[in-house]
This record gives sequence, C-alpha cells and structure tokens, in this order.
Amino acid sequence: PMYDSKIGIYWSHVSRRSTKVDERCISPDTGIAPVINFCNETGAGFEFVTARTAKERLPKMKVLLIMGINAMSDNEAKAILDYVRNGGTVIADFAPARLNENLAVRKNNPLAPLFGNQTLLKQSKYVVKPIAIPGLKASQAMIDPERKLMEVRKYGKGKAILTNFNFGIVATSADKSTPFGGFLRKLLTQHGAVIPYSQTNPESIFRVRNGKDFTLLGVYLNKDNSKTTINLPSAKYIYETGVGFLGRQAKITADFTRAVPLRVYAAFDKKQAAPVVTAPASVKAGDNILLSYMNLPAGRTVVIRVYGPDGKEMPGRTVVTGTEKGKEYSFGVPYNAAKGKYKFVVMDHITGLKAEKTVNVK
Repeated sequence: PMYDSKIGIYWSHVSRRSTKVDERCISPDTGIAPVINFCNETGAGFEFVTARTAKERLPKMKVLLIMGINAMSDNEAKAILDYVRNGGTVIADFAPARLNENLAVRKNNPLAPLFGNQTLLKQSKYVVKPIAIPGLKASQAMIDPERKLMEVRKYGKGKAILTNFNFGIVATSADKSTPFGGFLRKLLTQHGAVIPYSQTNPESIFRVRNGKDFTLLGVYLNKDNSKTTINLPSAKYIYETGVGFLGRQAKITADFTRAVPLRVYAAFDKKQAAPVVTAPASVKAGDNILLSYMNLPAGRTVVIRVYGPDGKEMPGRTVVTGTEKGKEYSFGVPYNAAKGKYKFVVMDHITGLKAEKTVNVK
C-alpha cells in the first residue's frame, strides 16, 4: 500500500462543471494538481475522498484538502463538519459548498461553521496580485480581495483553514526564497500530516510504499544524465531491488537514463539474509525438482532463473512467485530433457540477494 501520510484530497465531478455557473467557481483541478505534484516530489501518500468514500476514509485522515469543491450536498457537508468536530483539519482555497449537488446557488452555506456563511449571491470578483504571508511570497496569486489570507477557525476538536488564494498560480509564481513545496509541507505537517521523506530533483516522481517489514522507495525520471538524492529520516539498510545491498545509509543517490528511468529501493531496520536454498543433488529425467527457500519472510517476490547443462539461461523456465503463496517451487523435468547439471538462481527481488543451487539430471 501507499505510504500513509494522513492526507485526504476531496474530489467532486459535479464541482468540475461548476465553473459554468459563476467565474468565482474555480475548477478543482487548479488547486488539486499542485498538491499531487507536491506529493510526487516528496513521496507523501494521499487518498481521494468522495461523497461515496467519506464515511470510510475521513476517520483515517489528519488533513483534508478541499480545493475548488464549489458544489456539495448537505450530506457531504455534514460529513465534513463531523470530521472537523472530531479533530480533523480542513484546508480550502475558497469557500466550498456555495452550490448544492445540482449546481443551484445556495442562500445559506452548510459549511458556515467552518468558513462563514459565504455565498455567490453578493456580486464580487477575484483579483490577481502579489501576496506575502509567513512562509510564502508570490509575485502572482488569485485571491478574494474581500477576505483575509489564511483565515483560521476552530470547530469542535478540529480546525478549518481558508487560504483565500488558489494554489494553481502560487505554485509557479512563488519566490525562490519561499518555494511553494516548502510552504505546503509545513502547512500539512503542522496539522498532523506525516511526510518524513524528501528528494532533491523536482522533475522526478517519488513514491513510497509500505511492505511487510520494509519501506519501498521508487523514483522515476525518463531523462539521460540526471539524478536525485532521496533523504530518509534515519539510516536504514538499503537494497536496490533486483540488484543488491547498497549499505546502511540515510541518503540514496539514484542515477537515471532513458534505458533505466525507474530506480526502486527497499529500506530495512535490520540487515537482510540471502535465500537459503535446498534442492536434491540429482534427479532422473521425468521427476520433479523441489526448490525451497524457507528463510525468506512473507511478502517477498522471488525470481527463479534456470540455466541448462550448456550454461545458457532458459528464459522459458523463469518463474516469478511470492512467499505468500509458499516458500518452495517444484520444477518438472521432461523425460527428454538434456542430461547434465542444471543451475537454479533464486533471487529475493526485494533485496536483490540471491543464491544458487545445482541439480544433476541423470
């Protein structure tokens, strides 16, 4: 599963159409895209929350981002109010829920306890101008000139934050001294989001996933002569998947080429062991060869490669399996198989560690 950063992003297909109702109904895409880009850069995990999934997913979130969700039903609004009342934090760009789920303009906003009774009945316009707030300066930002930036309201055990500016413009116009990513990281982590990793190349996509007893770190950039450095919160035993042990370290430097645009690493608290493989010393043609690798833990991907008596790999006999399915694999030997020594290379793909076993076919 994706690393759980306790971040939710609210999504509404209806709100995407709300831009036709009023020019102040900014599309959700413009606010959500910079957040997703931030997560791609930092390895932060997130989940989309919708009207259908709110009941299941909201209790797991520390922070819920509501960007451009102009249309909302009463039931959706109630779920969000309950979420904040119970201790969650909601961050919105402009006041949400000014339309109902049928895109009708509301006279009263069901999220008034969080953001005030903001509606579209009063005529006004957003403006684009520079902004400067703690942690963020930008040469351009779309703002609501009638409201303060970064309004905060407490509600129950939680909090609602109304930025009153759109992330879409600010993400590209932020001053170099206060990059948007730094502002967003601080805003999210101050309110409970967990973002322990970072990487140095904003062009590369960075994803973090949780394994059984390890963390999987993947970076992707389809560009020659480029690299990134992944920063971990503490030193771990690092293995490049399918390659092997790199060392105990808190930083990983990944080099990219168009031929190898994806690099994946596994981080462990303890040093890992190579597979311990057992197999019969010899079998007759027509028998089965049972390979076992009982020391590998659950949750590992195992790659088994076979080499014939001539020393050449037999690609058609390569097997990819998992320890969840068992910790042994049976190879059938045809009656007309070439006689001689067959080599089996068993690799724990997560760590890249491997072991060999030779079986004589008589």
